[in-house]
Amino acid sequence: MKILGIDPGTVILGWCLAEQKKNKDPDVVQSGHLKAKQKLPINERLAFLHNGLKSLIMIYQPDHIIMESIMPVSPSRQASIQLGKSAGIIIAAAANQGYPIHETNVMTARKLVMNNGRAKKEEIRTYFSGAFKVDLEKEPDDTSDAILLAMAGFHLISQDSPS
Repeated sequence: MKILGIDPGTVILGWCLAEQKKNKDPDVVQSGHLKAKQKLPINERLAFLHNGLKSLIMIYQPDHIIMESIMPVSPSRQASIQLGKSAGIIIAAAANQGYPIHETNVMTARKLVMNNGRAKKEEIRTYFSGAFKVDLEKEPDDTSDAILLAMAGFHLISQDSPS
């Protein structure tokens, strides 16, 4: 099973393709981020991120897509609105290619993967660097967030699947 994890953003969108082969633990196949130019208008940034995400979906053809659910607790109402727009392009990119979207919040993802819903970002990055041999040194937090979401997806989707 292949899962594409996505961390929404209006400038940087983190992504991770993880795969679990039969009788094996999940592993990171590829991860990274899409970065739009911050000075561009929001519509141009979202179009850039949407097109990049569509390409990732076409290239990797995941079985499932999971993204961080947008919580209305951002520092400002405007930030929540902007993140909602980012979520919209992710949902549209997935739906246009026939994929349903799974969503989870970051605390649930941290609890499922790290056994601690309040695990710190640096702790998570260190764990992923060792466990999955990914170099996160020059990657933004959005990439490690996407890895976290993809790994949490294996727990969530297996819970939703009929036995």
